[in-house]
Amino acid sequence: MTSHMVGAAVEKHPALAKEIIQRGHEPAGHGQTWTPQYSMTSEQERKSYTDSAATIERVTGVRPVGFNAFWLRGTSQTLQILQELGYTYYIDDVSRDEPFLVNVRNKPFAVVPYTLHMNDIVNYEGRYFQHRRIRSRSET
Repeated sequence: MTSHMVGAAVEKHPALAKEIIQRGHEPAGHGQTWTPQYSMTSEQERKSYTDSAATIERVTGVRPVGFNAFWLRGTSQTLQILQELGYTYYIDDVSRDEPFLVNVRNKPFAVVPYTLHMNDIVNYEGRYFQHRRIRSRSET
C-alpha cells in the first residue's frame, strides 16, 4: 500500500512512519503541512515538497517518489516542481481508471488515478450534506 505522508505528521509520529516502511509499504509525499498548495507561491510550494521529502527520508530512510496534493488540487506548477524534485508519479487525477503518462517539460510523468470515493476528502466534504426526510404537515 502507499501511505501519503505529511511531513509534520511524520515528525510528530516517527515510530508510526518507520513501522509503515518496515512493513513493506511505500511512503508518498503529501506536503510538509496541511496548507493547500493552491494557496502557495511557486517558491512556497517547492519548499513544502522539498521539506516533506527530506523529512520522510530522514525518518524512514526512504525518499518518496509519489505525491498526493492537499484536497487533490495542485497548481499550474505542481507537476513541473514534482518532476524537478525527482518524483515520478502523482495521484491527483480522477479522470480515468488506469495509469497513464503526461508530458511535463518533454519528459514522461506518470499519473496513477484513483476513484474519489476512496479519499478521505469525501468524509470532510460530504458530512454536512446528510439526507433528511422532511415530514409533511399532516404527519406533525
